[in-house]
Amino acid sequence: MSQNVTLSRQDLIDIEKIKPMLLDNKSQVEISVALGKRRETVNRKLARWMRTKDFEEWLKQAWLDKYQKVDDVEAFRALTKLFARMIVQRQEVLEDVYQETRIVWEDRSQNVNDKVQPP
Repeated sequence: MSQNVTLSRQDLIDIEKIKPMLLDNKSQVEISVALGKRRETVNRKLARWMRTKDFEEWLKQAWLDKYQKVDDVEAFRALTKLFARMIVQRQEVLEDVYQETRIVWEDRSQNVNDKVQPP
């Protein structure tokens, strides 16, 4: 689910380098070595990027491009895995929102019931 996440100039530069590595199904460790950055740094960059509209658009386009010519099975699998992850994350966000809303309404109902109870 895309959010209002602002990426730094360096993040944008690194993301452009990361995109082809994702298509090559590189791991975060391999990407971090290629960028000369710690794996945790790459993980944070990817996590921020995955919350942007750019990620969603890139993923959809890359998946469609590979879907139309599935000669690159590894890239297709990697993209499908990312797509599935994005869908799961959306579902988790929706479930979290539902749970939080349910808890708030239950608390409000309890408060109303406490006030309405005769002494």
